[in-house]
Amino acid sequence: MSRTLCEELRSRLWHELDWSAATPKLARVVLDHASLAPQQKAALLKELATLCEFCVLDPQIAADLYAASYQNDRTQLDVLARMRHLCQATGRADHAARTAELEFRQSKDGRFHAIAGQAWLDAGEPDRALKPLLLADNISPGNPHVVAALEIARREWANPEEHAESLLARARAQPAERP
Repeated sequence: MSRTLCEELRSRLWHELDWSAATPKLARVVLDHASLAPQQKAALLKELATLCEFCVLDPQIAADLYAASYQNDRTQLDVLARMRHLCQATGRADHAARTAELEFRQSKDGRFHAIAGQAWLDAGEPDRALKPLLLADNISPGNPHVVAALEIARREWANPEEHAESLLARARAQPAERP
């Protein structure tokens, strides 16, 4: 990695008053730097995204930087996980669903079908949730989270909130099991 570019980025950031505004500009510097290999750009962008997530506290910019990092190095599954988490936290459920689908394609881990299906439901798109939820149900049949999400996606409940409240009330009424 270009040590001088790292130092330059740190120096620029150190002298900025508004890190939220500076971070995207620094990302542009990294992306436009012709002498960096894609993996080097990805590492720097990931570092900027982490900084933005935990120091600047701007999850939207951080998620965008994680996406740019992933575009430069598609082997970074941890970047996808952070990006999905931030998309969910900022209410960008459709982005979270697409990221979960991408995570499945990269890892072949079937759990991402359930995550994508739930995210599509959160995005208000039950029709798009059906396919990943059916795939998740095939992988782990009878999983109560997947079954409930499928019922919502199929619109089998007239009022999902009311049904969820009744399930919670029933669970609270049952005595706790001890191991």
